[in-house]
Amino acid sequence: MSRSPPCPSEGPGSVALASVTPTEPPGASDAAQLDMVVPSAGRMPIGKRAVARPRGKAVSAKLEPRRDVPGDVGARQKALKMEQNAKRLASMMAEIKMEAAGKASLGASPSWQMSFELPVRMGDEYMMVPRGHGTSNQPVQKDLRWRCDFDLADDICNFNRREAEPSGYFVTTTFVEECIKASEAEPLFEFYDSNTGKPLFSAPVGRSLEQFIEESRQHGWPSFRDAEVNWHCVRVLNDGETVSIHGTHLGHCMKDDSGHRY
Repeated sequence: MSRSPPCPSEGPGSVALASVTPTEPPGASDAAQLDMVVPSAGRMPIGKRAVARPRGKAVSAKLEPRRDVPGDVGARQKALKMEQNAKRLASMMAEIKMEAAGKASLGASPSWQMSFELPVRMGDEYMMVPRGHGTSNQPVQKDLRWRCDFDLADDICNFNRREAEPSGYFVTTTFVEECIKASEAEPLFEFYDSNTGKPLFSAPVGRSLEQFIEESRQHGWPSFRDAEVNWHCVRVLNDGETVSIHGTHLGHCMKDDSGHRY
């Protein structure tokens, strides 16, 4: 769901300066700020000077600690988050480069390359190059279905190439409950890219909902078959990593007796 952009906040300079109102016009003499107490000329002792006393209470030169305005706090938090993301991405890319160098040393036809039959559509590493937010252009959407955790989803989808959420995590959400409840009216479910909202999978196809959920339970993650993949948006890389064409890490493609499992 789209939301209205937040209103820009005033910078600290405009807030601080707006509260300063001069009490005297520029260039006013020092005498205008002081009550001059001068004895009569006839009685002033020789060698003595006039005494100047400041009018009103003395102003302390002690600086008050700066108080942050909401715009300052939000900007610093955003900058800190961007710095953390940049460090995580740099670490991830360093690992990938080391792994790629090791694979390249295996020769022109390395054994790490897996072979996949049709209808699998192959992709390449250029789909997962660093972008504005990890391997994607933006974070995952805020309003994820089934009460999925935003931070966990963002880490897995955008700052990760090999790992996944804990096995069985999907059964701790409302995924199974909502699928069963909705199956009475809609037998086919659409699964969308958490970053872009593009359709990736449709299930169940060629099997019942119970079979789809049972296979997912056995393996620990929602598991899809060839007929359930939207190949307009999904690709498989040489090592089996399954990604969206927009840079979202989806999981891996495995082979078993029933064919490809995603």
